[in-house]
Amino acid sequence: MKEEISAHSQTLFKGIEQLTASARGRVAIFVNAETTMLYWQIGDYINRELLKGDRGIYGTKILTTLSQDWIWQKYPITNWKV
Repeated sequence: MKEEISAHSQTLFKGIEQLTASARGRVAIFVNAETTMLYWQIGDYINRELLKGDRGIYGTKILTTLSQDWIWQKYPITNWKV
């Protein structure tokens, strides 16, 4: 049995590599789709809650301000250099 496995090990390795590569590809597609949906939902939420459906004033830097505030709340480190 052990000799039979050894004799077919290269074939087994190639098959396992193909399965793994295929799974990685499917995971990447899923993650990209979910990330796109998340970004769209964040934009929609900002539009509904903050902008109330209006266009933002040019130059208000809503995302920059929100992201900085979120980082400060999520990671309250006192020695950040901005």
